[in-house]
Amino acid sequence: MFSLLRSLLLPGLLLSSAALAAADSGKVLHAYFGAPESGFDPAAYSDRYSLEVTSNIYETLLGYDYLARPQKLVPQLAEALPQISDNGKTFVFRIKKGIYFTDDPAFGGKRRELTAQDVVYSLQRLVDPTAKAPWDFMLKGKVVGLDEKIAAGQKSGRFDYDLPIDGLRALDRYTLQIRLKKTDYNLPNILAAPATGVVAREVVEKYGSDFSAHPVGTGPYVLKDWQRATRIVLQANPQYRGETYRPAAGATGVDGKVAQELAGKTFPRIGTIDIRIIESAQGAYLAFESGELDVLQGLGAEFTRIVAPGGKLGEAYVKRGVKYFREPEADLTYLQFNMENPVVGGYSPDKIALRRAMAMSMNQAKLISVVANNQALAAQSPVAPGITGYDPAFKNTLNSYSPARANALLDRFGYKDVDGDGWRELPSGKPLLITYTTSTGGDRRDFEEFLLKSLKGIGIKLEIRKMPFSE
Repeated sequence: MFSLLRSLLLPGLLLSSAALAAADSGKVLHAYFGAPESGFDPAAYSDRYSLEVTSNIYETLLGYDYLARPQKLVPQLAEALPQISDNGKTFVFRIKKGIYFTDDPAFGGKRRELTAQDVVYSLQRLVDPTAKAPWDFMLKGKVVGLDEKIAAGQKSGRFDYDLPIDGLRALDRYTLQIRLKKTDYNLPNILAAPATGVVAREVVEKYGSDFSAHPVGTGPYVLKDWQRATRIVLQANPQYRGETYRPAAGATGVDGKVAQELAGKTFPRIGTIDIRIIESAQGAYLAFESGELDVLQGLGAEFTRIVAPGGKLGEAYVKRGVKYFREPEADLTYLQFNMENPVVGGYSPDKIALRRAMAMSMNQAKLISVVANNQALAAQSPVAPGITGYDPAFKNTLNSYSPARANALLDRFGYKDVDGDGWRELPSGKPLLITYTTSTGGDRRDFEEFLLKSLKGIGIKLEIRKMPFSE
C-alpha cells in the first residue's frame, strides 16, 4: 500500500491506559473513502468503510498493536487477554471498570457504564436470525447453547435476548465467560473484529430501524454529521478516557522512529475527522493536490509514477512537506465464485474444471506489473503480510499461469466452441457466459480489461455488471 500524508499525525487505536486529555478541537483531518458507507451498526454491515467509522465509535474486547509485525492482540475493553481453560473451550474476560457510553437521551440523563452484560447482548446481535446478520458465521456452530437459541428465534420469529445460555454469560458486572463446543484458540481474534463492537441495548431499542444513524459507543470519536454517501464528520469524544501507545509485550517489528514520535502522546489528538466520499481515484488525487485532502491512503497505481518515480518521493512533494509510506498491506484482493450459481457453482468435475481453467488463464505477474504498477505482491495463501501465520518463504505450487493447460482442461470436460463463433459453449450446448459483478466506484478499467482479455484467451465470454459498493 502506498499512502501520502501532509504533516499531520493520524489518530490510531494502538492503546494503553492514560490520563484523560482533550483532543485539539482546532485540528481537522480531511480524508476520503473510495466508496459510500452503508451505516454505523457494527453487527449489521460488513463493508470496509462503514467498519472504519464504527471502529472509531465503538470498542471491542480486544484490539491490535498495528505497529507490530505481525500485528499483535492487545486488550481494549478487557483488562487483559482472556484466561483460557478447558483445552481452549472456555474463555474468561475481565472488563475494565469506569468505561462509559457517550451521553444520549436513551440513558435518561444518567451516565451509563459499559458492563459484561452489554458484551453478551452485543455478541448475540451478531446471530439474531430476525435481523441483518452478515457476521453470524463468527459464532454460529461454536458457542454452547447458541445454535438452539437461534433455531428457536427462527421458529418463533422473535429472538429472545433475555433467554440465558450456558455458553455466553456475564458472571458478574465486569466478568464475561464464553464456552465453546470445541477447541478454538482463534476466538480472541474474532473478538477483536469491528463487528463485535459493544453497543448499549437502550440505544438500539430507542432508535429501532434508525439505530445505524445514531451510533453511541465508548470509543474516541462520535458521529457529528452524516450526509449519506457524501460526507461523514467525526468529532473527538469529550468523554473518552484517553489512551497512549506502548508497544505490546512481546511485539516485534515495531518501527522505532514511529514509536518514538508517539511516545507520551495521548489519543485522540485530532478534534475533527472530515471524510468525503470520492469514488474516483483521479478525483481523490486531484483533491489531495489542491489541498482539499490531508491524507491519500492507498494511492492508485496509476499515480505512483507521478508521485514517487523509482520509489522515491518527488522533490516537489518533499518541499510541500508531504510524507509518504509504502509497505505491504494486511489485505488480500481476490475473485470469488458464487458457488450457488448454475454456471460456475457446484462440485461436479466439469464445474471444478471450469473454475480451474479460469484461474489458470490469468497472468498474475502481468497483473501486478502492468495493472498494479508493481504496487502489489503475489498472494501465495489466504494469509496476508503482517498477519500471524504469514510465511514469506511459502510458495503456492498450484498458482500457475497456463492458457494452454486451461484450454485443454475445458476441451476435456466438454466446454467447446460448437457454433464456431469463437466462444465456448457449456457441455449442454447452451451459451457459456460469465458475469463479473463489481463496484461502480474506483477506476478499475485496466483490471476489467485484464479480465476480459484473460478469459477471451480461453474462449470464455465475460459480462461486467456494476453496482454501488454498499450493495
